[in-house]
Amino acid sequence: MVDKRRVRRAISLASYPLIREFLGELAGTFVLVLCIIGTKAQTVLTNGKLAEFMAGRFGDGFGVMAGVWVAGGVSGAHLNPAMSFGLACVGRLEWRKLPVYWAAQYIGAFAAASCVFAVYLEAIYYQTGGQFVMTEDDPGFAAIFAPYPSAYLSTAGAIVDSIVGSALLLLCACAIVDRLNCKVPLSVFALYMGFLIMGLGISFSMNCGVPVNPARDLSPRLFTYLVGWGPQVFSYDNWMWFWIPLVIPHFGATLGAFIYIIFIEAHWPE
Repeated sequence: MVDKRRVRRAISLASYPLIREFLGELAGTFVLVLCIIGTKAQTVLTNGKLAEFMAGRFGDGFGVMAGVWVAGGVSGAHLNPAMSFGLACVGRLEWRKLPVYWAAQYIGAFAAASCVFAVYLEAIYYQTGGQFVMTEDDPGFAAIFAPYPSAYLSTAGAIVDSIVGSALLLLCACAIVDRLNCKVPLSVFALYMGFLIMGLGISFSMNCGVPVNPARDLSPRLFTYLVGWGPQVFSYDNWMWFWIPLVIPHFGATLGAFIYIIFIEAHWPE
């Protein structure tokens, strides 16, 4: 008979916390992006019949809740390179861990995009005839995997949108986990974070889909490049778009974390 405790000790990574955190971030980000892109796939492939605007926001919120449930007790469930960077800047994450978290998040998001593509492969081929094309005005079915800006949006407008969204994300996330503030029970952190993402989507998704998570953007975009949509997924809008959701959220997240510390956290009585 197999000794389950012996098997568990053999495969356990309890003595390797950084590897454990890497796997936690990878699994959590995978679940997060899987839910978000899966909801988007149903919206695009059915022309909104199976998933309208609010369904997409619920999908985003549930994705975050599920990701936090998976990884919250292991790595803190950042699930977002910008969040990890912002927390490192304010001393909440060791800098030596940052590359490990980033690697896990980008790999998890890429795996999620691959999984959604496999699930909806037949539907995508049925709709496209195997011709993965996009134009300067319409990303087409590539929009299943990565967000694209509205036609009216300027580069400056996209930068402001990303900074505001990512700053608000970190500001509120810091408030949720601050045990001296509203004393949110650990058991409902995931629920609160899910509602936070839902609120961001409801309030700010019109311009470009609330670009606050670089892993959710870059990894699926890279996947679409590799499977047939080609370099247009990066050159869309004359190369003025793809770098914004990759770079700008790091600045917004850091700003949000510092705002919370300066305005709230630094003033608790000893």
